[in-house]
Amino acid sequence: SFRKNNVDIKLNPKPSWNLILDIGAAQLDLNLINYRIDTAKIESGAASMNIKIGELNPLTVMTFDAGASSINVEVPKNSGCRISSDSFLVSKNFEGFDRTGDHNYQTSNFASAKNKIFITVKTAVSSINVKRY
Repeated sequence: SFRKNNVDIKLNPKPSWNLILDIGAAQLDLNLINYRIDTAKIESGAASMNIKIGELNPLTVMTFDAGASSINVEVPKNSGCRISSDSFLVSKNFEGFDRTGDHNYQTSNFASAKNKIFITVKTAVSSINVKRY
């Protein structure tokens, strides 16, 4: 028989958070718009991830180390964002980003934005979508 496990976690909105998640084969839905995220390190196998980052922190650093995964990240339009993607056999869609090097992309407002988000993606056979809201 198939078992389904759901975990709902609520965070205190006052501190700044450093998240380390090892999710294996799972679905991850994170709405972090109301939290100050300093770092988020997410490791996964075959996972489906949907993550929405807010603009409460001046600097957020996210790292994805994934196998065959679907990664969807939403970042605020007011924040500058830089993506470094060292991946192979990957479908990439970085809506609103300009390519700045072999594996680097950033928003046009990166230099002038008050808040900055750095995303590093290391994946194998995956789909990666980053869009601005």
